[in-house]
Amino acid sequence: MSALMVSLMVESINSYIAWDFSLAQGKMNVDIGFSMEYTNASGDKTLILPYRRYESDQGNFCTCMAGNYKLIWDNSYSTFFKKVRFTMLSVA
Repeated sequence: MSALMVSLMVESINSYIAWDFSLAQGKMNVDIGFSMEYTNASGDKTLILPYRRYESDQGNFCTCMAGNYKLIWDNSYSTFFKKVRFTMLSVA
C-alpha cells in the first residue's frame, strides 16, 4: 500500500467526519502518514489536517463547509514494510 485516498462528499455544514485506524505488523512498531483536505466546488483545496505519521489515530472533524473531504493514508516513504491497516469511518 503506497497511498489510499477516501473521498467523502458532505452536503451540509456541521456534519461530523470520524475516523479510527490502527496498523498491524507483528511485534514491530510501524506508522503511516495521514492527512485530510477539503476541495470546494471551484476545485480549490484547503488542508484540514496536516500530514503526520501515526501508529494509530482516532479523531473527528465538524465540517464548516459542504463539499468534498479527502482522507489520505500515505505509506510511500516505507520501501521495505507493507502494512495492514484497520479503519472505521463515519459521516453524521
